Amino acid sequence: MIQQHNHSPRPSVPSVTMILNPSLKIFKPFPFVVMSSMNSAYNNCSGIVQKGRKNVQFASKHAQLLTVYNLSQKLQTHKDDPEELTLEDRRCEGKISKLSLALESREKELVNLSYELKKEASLKYEALEQNYTINSLLNLKKQELNKSELELDKLQERNNALAKELAALKLAPKD
Repeated sequence: MIQQHNHSPRPSVPSVTMILNPSLKIFKPFPFVVMSSMNSAYNNCSGIVQKGRKNVQFASKHAQLLTVYNLSQKLQTHKDDPEELTLEDRRCEGKISKLSLALESREKELVNLSYELKKEASLKYEALEQNYTINSLLNLKKQELNKSELELDKLQERNNALAKELAALKLAPKD
């Protein structure tokens, strides 16, 4: 079953064709899009489709993945042959299956990466806390050192004063 659907909110991008597969019992459009023409109509589609090429490209738009397929008129050439349509349907189902597996793999990878990211974030937070604690202790030690240096200076001045007094007493005549 083929249904026309416009994916883009921009009026400059033409409508695209969605494939619905009744054998898979999919009742809403899945994100596989068949471009009906690869001539100049899709030349200005923000680089999603390149003119005259068979390609598969991925684009992210409004937090959805859109998979663009150019089947280059396969559906129209095999429209009258049910066997060819069945084979094409099976090929598409295989592609869907492979893409679903790839998507599941990517989702698992994303879950693992988000777990690792949370772990790294907690390690970073702990490191920042340790750094803050160490800096606080360092500042405290610097303050203690400054106090000790001031005390040392006072004691040296007192020692010098006492040494002068002692020298003055030694030099003073004894009566």
